[in-house]
Amino acid sequence: MVNRRLFLLAITFLLHVFASFSYALTLSDYFTDTWTSNNGLPHNSINAIAQTDDGYLWFATWEGVAQYNGREFKLFDRNAATGIRDSGTRALVAAPDNQLWIGGARGSLTLREGYDWYPQDSAQSLVNHVLIDQQKNAWFAIQGKGVFKRTYIAPHQYQDEQAFITGISGYRLTQTANGDIYAATSKGLYRIRDDQVQLIHFPNGRHTLHVMHVSMDQQGRLLIATEAGAWRMDNGKLSLVHASLAHEPISVIEEDQNGQLWLGTISTGLIRITGQSLERMSTAEGLPNNRVISIFQDFEGSIWVGTNGGILRLREAPFISISKKDGLSGNFVRTVMPNQDNHLLVGSDAGLDLISETEIHSLKAPQSEPLSVLSLESLANGNTLVGTYVHGVYQLSDNQLTPFLSTESGLPAAEVRAILQDKQGGLWFGTPAGLAHYSPSLTQMTLYTKSNSALPDDYVVALAEDELGRVWFGTGIGAGYIEDGQVTALALEQYEQAEFSFGFQVEPGFVWIATDRGLIRFRQSDQSLAIIGRPQGLPIDKFFQVVKDRSGSFWLSSNRGLWRIPYDQAHAVADGKQSHIRFDHFGRSDGMGSSQANGGSNPAMSITDSGQMFIATAHGVSKVTPNHLKQPDQILLPLVIEDVSFDNQSVNPASQHQVPAGTDLIRITYAGLGYSMQNHLEYRTQLIGFEDEWINRGNHNVAEYTNLPPGSYQFRVAARYPYGQWNEADFQYAFHIEPFWWQRSDIRLILSFMALLTLGAIIYLRLYALKQRERQLQQQVQLQTRELRKQSAEFERLSNEDALTGLANRRAFDRALQARLSQPTSDTCFSLAIVDIDHFKRINDSFSHLTGDQVIKALSKLLTDNKHGIEMVARWGGEEFACITSGEGSSITERFERLREAIAKTTITTDQADIHITVSVGIASSHQTHNYKTLLQLADKALYQAKQNGRNIVVSLSQDNASS
Repeated sequence: MVNRRLFLLAITFLLHVFASFSYALTLSDYFTDTWTSNNGLPHNSINAIAQTDDGYLWFATWEGVAQYNGREFKLFDRNAATGIRDSGTRALVAAPDNQLWIGGARGSLTLREGYDWYPQDSAQSLVNHVLIDQQKNAWFAIQGKGVFKRTYIAPHQYQDEQAFITGISGYRLTQTANGDIYAATSKGLYRIRDDQVQLIHFPNGRHTLHVMHVSMDQQGRLLIATEAGAWRMDNGKLSLVHASLAHEPISVIEEDQNGQLWLGTISTGLIRITGQSLERMSTAEGLPNNRVISIFQDFEGSIWVGTNGGILRLREAPFISISKKDGLSGNFVRTVMPNQDNHLLVGSDAGLDLISETEIHSLKAPQSEPLSVLSLESLANGNTLVGTYVHGVYQLSDNQLTPFLSTESGLPAAEVRAILQDKQGGLWFGTPAGLAHYSPSLTQMTLYTKSNSALPDDYVVALAEDELGRVWFGTGIGAGYIEDGQVTALALEQYEQAEFSFGFQVEPGFVWIATDRGLIRFRQSDQSLAIIGRPQGLPIDKFFQVVKDRSGSFWLSSNRGLWRIPYDQAHAVADGKQSHIRFDHFGRSDGMGSSQANGGSNPAMSITDSGQMFIATAHGVSKVTPNHLKQPDQILLPLVIEDVSFDNQSVNPASQHQVPAGTDLIRITYAGLGYSMQNHLEYRTQLIGFEDEWINRGNHNVAEYTNLPPGSYQFRVAARYPYGQWNEADFQYAFHIEPFWWQRSDIRLILSFMALLTLGAIIYLRLYALKQRERQLQQQVQLQTRELRKQSAEFERLSNEDALTGLANRRAFDRALQARLSQPTSDTCFSLAIVDIDHFKRINDSFSHLTGDQVIKALSKLLTDNKHGIEMVARWGGEEFACITSGEGSSITERFERLREAIAKTTITTDQADIHITVSVGIASSHQTHNYKTLLQLADKALYQAKQNGRNIVVSLSQDNASS
């Protein structure tokens, strides 16, 4: 099992997925998720939450304990094996050594350690809480009975319980650093010191307060939730946590890693206290229910809130999203730009907004309808020009919008997607009708178009100025620059057929262009171009903006989120010194309002003087501070083996490492326990002793191995988040497949020795008899030789034949396939097909394994009746058959399609019933590879696709599919 120290390393993940900002997030800034019984919970009341050392999250409900791996909930309820005596669960407490204490109704108490369960003697009534003290003793808070202690004897063993507080309800227990134990009860707060019990008096004599919860903060102070507010005990002195809560019933209180207090209430929802600032969240803001029962912070820093109506998770994401619900005029944001006051201007399809430190202010234009804003540019005089979709250009001065330029005043089009003021004060406007250049006084205008200059296209969407005074333009079919009135167009089409140029990043000596085929660099010294695109490792083609941050990275916006690449690596790739670029990817699961970052207008991504970056998206503005993000390749994800089965019989992977001889199928289910983007986790596995390389599993968390030969193996698994580095965790499951008696090396040695002795004796006797009767002995030798050859042939036949069907077994098929592949190229045009019976397990489960055997024998006859041109059929293993047939392409696919239809129409008569079956077929061609292992993998991949596509189909893996 994974040690808890492994998860301390996983905390580094917080620096990537949960960025720390320069100010505390408000509750509305958190990324939230909810789960209810509709999502797999056994019950909506979440009485307790815990996380064990292996990384699993556990939820206590009235219908059992739910184990959560990020994908699904696994239920443990009343069961003799687990020792849970009643499904109603109230207490969940994680302890060292990957232990979990579970307590509940009818005094149910059990201890889980790893994969094993250790039932304990029942308590007197409902167990509300369990505490394992510093001496490993177990303390229990019992409903209506009080507080009891069981002294530790040995692992999983305790003495009879001893009563300390009786006749009242015990709710919660905690222990301080000095060993004192505090108990929250229905009749006040109690302290147990040196086995002596003392009632703690609240100020003004309120010692009988109903105390519902106690916990410790990071400074070792006691936190107390009562019917009359939340309290803190510091050096023995009690004081209210927040005066405004003095009369509010508080059900639970916990402190997070940042020192913030989280409080649950009986009927008014969730409260967070930061310093003296108090925030609330109720059902109106997304809380499943206003009665909060439990609060827990996991290893990744997320806050889990258990209510009477389900679970809420609050997660700090790297990005903060600002949208219409926060006060923006519209969600479809096209341009963002900080002004000279370092406030943010936001242009959307519904208007222009100014975001300050405290508020969002909508800036209205004189006309009645709102402006649809496309572009922004700060002027040297402190004003801002605003390009619109249908109203030309406006000027913003003192937060007032006034018309500046329109088609009536000479602007070539009312749609203005880019604006630039050059160093001489001249103004440039990019429109769909060309590029307009105005003198500083606006008295003279020059129009650059495709017809009157070398402008590659009239549709201008991006503008920039470099250190040489050149004005750069980006259009729908290319980019270039204007110098002294002369237009120079760049031949971008030579670089992956790049056309659309969306944005620029200018730095001394270089201009970077975001295009529809990647990032292109222009070097001023020799005017050379270089591209960083798909061939260089970027996963997509189209990028809208490129911005350099202060931590040495380029940020690229796209329709599929944001991509961060190292600045130095970008130059190294462009210079040809490095072949591939490394990147990080961010999207909606990281807190962006939408993964669709908008482009075709400028600036669509900006960075402020303080280093904060803002991105225009299809759902508001996304904000991030890049230098607070760390690299995700340092993350060591918790990995667990969830299940191991031998021939569909689950075993305990902690103790079962011997696999019985003759086991056909070994299935291993695993999981990476990272909860922020669990559904996006990718896996790869390697079975040492069978596979020389890692096998990519995608999002699938199951590995199956069939007909492994006897021997020792080690299963390894690694995980990563999308586009991240593989976490080759030191995690494995070792097992040994036992041989049959005749496969044992010692037995083989003895048999060989006995055979030699026997042979020697026979030779000696024959030589002796030959001297006596040479003629008769020769006849006897000939007879014996014929008999030995017959036996040898029979042995050879049995070693290559499947006992059930009489077909060739896997050994014979492997030899035949390798021999076929070793023939000259002109003679190796053949196809390999793997035929698998769909849902065969249902036949075994519904009838019997004998019936299943009859089905397999019937199918083997259908495959060998020579009606479908199959040259060789072998039983591959279980319900799978392997076939070799000459030819490839559509004719082979049609051949097996006819075979599939014939099988589907055939009635198989067994001892128990008439059965119809269907099969899935995966086909690969020898033209795709001459490697034996690869050809098998291709056929198996085709079969997997057939199963994924619904079964009862034939999939022939084309060359393109084979390489994907």
